[in-house]
Formats: sequence, structure tokens, C-alpha cells
Amino acid sequence: MASHCRVLVVIRRKLNPLFASYLQKGDLVFYDTDYDRIVNHVGIYESSNKMINATSSKGVSDTDTNNSYWKPRYVSP
Repeated sequence: MASHCRVLVVIRRKLNPLFASYLQKGDLVFYDTDYDRIVNHVGIYESSNKMINATSSKGVSDTDTNNSYWKPRYVSP
């Protein structure tokens, strides 16, 4: 798993800086789900604060990026 996280950090650094208010459909959104300052989850932004998200517990779903779980874990560029 650590090598996957390292790859995500490299991808994130190569992207143009994005801020949550400027997200467009198809942008990748990055999260640090365990607060260790390493990106370990990526979603695809849809629109209206929704992302396509896949988890082992829920499978693929539309998720609100402003909910109490995802909002504090969002990693801004």
C-alpha cells in the first residue's frame, strides 16, 4: 500500500494547483483518510460537491465532498 500512496503524492505534485471552489467535472480530489499527511484516497469530482468514490465497504458511489467524513480529510494542493 505504501508504494500506491507514494505514486499518488507524485501525481498530485504534477497537477496544476486546484482549490476546492474551482473544481471542475473530472478533476481528481485527494484525501488523507488517516491524518498522516500522506494522500491515500482519490475520488473523481462530478459537480455540486459530489465525487465518484469507491470503497471496499460500499463499492462505487456518489459521495458528498462536504460531508463530515470527507471534508476534513480533503488535501488541498
